[in-house]
Amino acid sequence: MKYLVMERHESYVIVLDENGRFFKVANMDYAPGQTLTKVVPMEDIKAKRKKRMGFLALFIALIAIVGIGAWFLLFSGVISGGGDSRVYRFYMGGDIAVTCDSENKVTKIEGLDETGKAVSQVDIENKNITDISIELLEKAYSMSYLNEDSEIFVAIENEYNDDNPALERAADSLENYAEEKYDIEVEKSSWDDYLKDTSNQKYQIDD
Repeated sequence: MKYLVMERHESYVIVLDENGRFFKVANMDYAPGQTLTKVVPMEDIKAKRKKRMGFLALFIALIAIVGIGAWFLLFSGVISGGGDSRVYRFYMGGDIAVTCDSENKVTKIEGLDETGKAVSQVDIENKNITDISIELLEKAYSMSYLNEDSEIFVAIENEYNDDNPALERAADSLENYAEEKYDIEVEKSSWDDYLKDTSNQKYQIDD
C-alpha cells in the first residue's frame, strides 16, 4: 500500500492511501507530496502509550503495596515490642543485664560476671521487669551476695538520663521491696554513673 503525504504537522502528517482514505500517521520527518510505503498510525502510538501507562501504574501500585506492607510490619513490630527493646542493668553483688520489650516484658536475662551468672538463673517466662528484679533480689540475698550493708544499682544501658520514666518505674518497686524487707538501698543511676559505681564494687563468690 502506498500513501501520499497531504499535510504536515509537528508530530503527525495526513496521508492519502490508494483507496482514497485519509489517515493521521506519525511524522517521521516527512514532507508534503512525499510517497510512503509504510506508516505508523497515530492510533497505534496512543495504544502503546496507554499500555506503557498501564504498566507504569501497576508498577507504582505494587511499590505502594510493598511500602505499606513494610510500614505495617515495622509498626506492628513496635507495637508488639519487637522494635522497641531496652536493656536494664542490675548490680546485685554481680552485673546482670535484663532485656525487655516495649511493654517491659522480659525477653532475655544474662549474667555478665561470675556472680551475675549465678544469680541470673531464673525463669523469665511471662514476667515483667518488676517481677524479675524482685526475684533476682531474693536469689542474690539467699545466695549471700547481698546483705543489709549492700547497695543495689539500677540503670538502662546507654541511657544517660537518670530521670528516665522507664527507669523510675523499674526501680521504684524494687526499691520499696528491698528497703522494706531487707533494709537494702537501691540507687537509680545514669549509664555513666552505673559503670563508675559498679567498677568500684568488690564481691567474692563463696564456694
